[in-house]
Amino acid sequence: RPALTPRKLLGFHCADGQGNNSLTDGFAVAYALKERKPHLFDLLSRHGMAAGRRLEYYASGPLMFDTNHRVLNTDADGNLMRVQYHESYRTPLTVPYEDFEGYFEALATFYEMVHSPEFQTHLSVSAGQLLIMNNWRTMHGRAGLKGKARTILGGTVTREAFYSAVRTMEQEELGVPPEVECGVPTAAYPYVAARPEARLRVGFNDQQRAASA
Repeated sequence: RPALTPRKLLGFHCADGQGNNSLTDGFAVAYALKERKPHLFDLLSRHGMAAGRRLEYYASGPLMFDTNHRVLNTDADGNLMRVQYHESYRTPLTVPYEDFEGYFEALATFYEMVHSPEFQTHLSVSAGQLLIMNNWRTMHGRAGLKGKARTILGGTVTREAFYSAVRTMEQEELGVPPEVECGVPTAAYPYVAARPEARLRVGFNDQQRAASA
């Protein structure tokens, strides 16, 4: 079932026919907007956009939810973390009255940039091909070919599952034992793998904690 926080990876497998896709780098659009019209970037990173969905294709019954998320999600330092925008799910805006006109201009400007030739490209996938993308950054649209049928299978992967898989691959490639890796930043794996004394230190600390428990 879909999560209110978008999954990190989005994939489409073309099982039959051919699929047409439009792709836009949401980060490129956001940073261009910040450079050209910083006040509009500020509005999209400060106020949430109301949205909602009703999904009726689950065997357990319909799934309904509403959200109010920022189009441009930034960290405490203003660095862009995630772009979250879907025009067809947008519901009436709930931004403060004094910011409404500016916010609507920001949405319209962002929409125009996303669909402009400057930022948007197009890609076709044929039967047997898979398109996979960073769902927090890549903005995706799809359309069929007129008069032709197609079968597209879609799927998503959470950030946690993807990050865990990356850590597992790094452990195997560098030879980091499982009893050492817990809590170690992935970027520090080469250090731990190259220094046996670091492994012993971690193992000794584990033994101390077990003895004091």
